[in-house]
Amino acid sequence: MTIPANRTQPPTDPAAVATVRRAKHGAPVAEKWTMELYRSYVVPRQVCAQVLLTLTDLDGFLWRGTATDRAGREGVAISVTVMPPADSGDRHQYQHALIFDERTGALLARKTTILTPRREPLNYILLLDSSRTDQPG
Repeated sequence: MTIPANRTQPPTDPAAVATVRRAKHGAPVAEKWTMELYRSYVVPRQVCAQVLLTLTDLDGFLWRGTATDRAGREGVAISVTVMPPADSGDRHQYQHALIFDERTGALLARKTTILTPRREPLNYILLLDSSRTDQPG
């Protein structure tokens, strides 16, 4: 991720948000870097909106409708299916799903599932809270 000079705030310009999330490289890459954006920053509401608008412009995402994360929070989900490069030796398909709060646009969770040869959970990241401080500890 390209880290802005001010490391306390994510970029707010729509083009900069798209660049940090590497949207020009397609849905699978944008999905990964969307997660990194939310893990790295307290994302303001206007940036959440830009993230969602950028994702809607990318081919490859599927609308999954309403979803409930493992903390019991209601949201909406999208997913992208990824097949690793043939030369990687990995013959699995992976589905990455993002669950967003439909009121705020905040990312609630990311779930990765191995689709082949059978559906099996690989990992789950739950974002419960976000804040920042100027004080260590």
